[in-house]
Amino acid sequence: MELGEVLLHAGKVSQAGREFAEELQLNPQSLCALVRRGEIEFIQENDDAALKDWTQAIAVDEMQVERILGLRETGFGDSPSEQLPSAVLAKMEPLSTELRNNNIPAARVAAAFLAAQNGNLSHLANDETPVGSQPLESTSEGCSGTDIDRLLRQDRFSQIAFCAKAGLPRRLPTEQRTQVVNALLQAGDYEAALRTLDGLPEIDSKSLETSYWRARCYEKLATATYLRLYQADPNSYRWHQLTGDIEAAKGDDGKAIEEYRAAVLLKPSLPNLHYSLGHLLWKDLKVPEARIELEAELASNPHHAGALTDLGDSYLLEHQPEKALPYLTSALAADAGNPDIHRDLGTAYSELGDYRKAEEELKIAVSTDHDGSVHYKLARAYQALGEKENASREFALSTSLNRESHSKLEKQTQRLAAITNSTQDP
Repeated sequence: MELGEVLLHAGKVSQAGREFAEELQLNPQSLCALVRRGEIEFIQENDDAALKDWTQAIAVDEMQVERILGLRETGFGDSPSEQLPSAVLAKMEPLSTELRNNNIPAARVAAAFLAAQNGNLSHLANDETPVGSQPLESTSEGCSGTDIDRLLRQDRFSQIAFCAKAGLPRRLPTEQRTQVVNALLQAGDYEAALRTLDGLPEIDSKSLETSYWRARCYEKLATATYLRLYQADPNSYRWHQLTGDIEAAKGDDGKAIEEYRAAVLLKPSLPNLHYSLGHLLWKDLKVPEARIELEAELASNPHHAGALTDLGDSYLLEHQPEKALPYLTSALAADAGNPDIHRDLGTAYSELGDYRKAEEELKIAVSTDHDGSVHYKLARAYQALGEKENASREFALSTSLNRESHSKLEKQTQRLAAITNSTQDP
């Protein structure tokens, strides 16, 4: 289901359709797959098939159908669907009049979908509850486990949301409770989903499965907060800072630097902002520019471990260990548990010829050596100290880790290539 949605949003309609078909083979009750299949049929001008799928879906949960198609504003930024290409919209436009004259619910939904795709947001649904999504009679006293089980099997997400608001049974089994969490996420009630996880027994509250669903809840709530922040002021320093953080996490350093620069112009005194900008500039080896930002951060926060480390490393890059050492020593005082700082201090001491101190620092850093580089530095220190046996051992460990790291990288590259090839349109 999720793979199909990603492909659909990327414009790979045929491949998305195959994924939705596969989902319906595995789970014929999948409301989302049924709605998305209808959307693809609608895009491909197979109107009768689309209306048939949407009629079937509306009979299950009309409110959820509107959410999936982006016709029901939830306030969390999820409702607008991906904009269809203009060429596709042009071919679909003649259907508008025909759909408006068709008096079945699926035609109304199709007309609203087409209008929304053309930018007419007046067709977004209001807060009224469609008939097919009315709560159970029993929700005034809460839903029973049997009610919930039936609703889950039928993908009636909106009714499950009503049940959650009325109160879930205390002894709802863990598996069923996590299914309710998924349903609440689908229905756009992210806070209720998070509260539902809080009701799990202690033994299950820290499981991998629970952590996954809790992460999904936080992800959705974070997206809602981003949207509200943007709506409040799309040119605020906080929005630029947040956008910079997002672009940095995506690995787009260029865009992140632009956003951080915009934030710095608006709020130069904001803690950590100069460091965020300076760190990316240093990462891109723009050393003079990076030092300006990192020193600006230290002017207001002299104990910022990240800024101290980056400045120290910038001098190590230039083989100036005597200038790097004070920054790295201060960084370690601010963040004593960071093995990377121990590694960099070991490098500085090695370049200064103080191999015994280098050994002390590098022995701490080897615990997180993933590619053999720290073991190699330690081997060189032992070599300089004349400890041949220790040097041979570290060289051997370095070679082994390096070989393993390259093997993992090759497999990852092959996997990424396979994924890229699999998502190419035929």
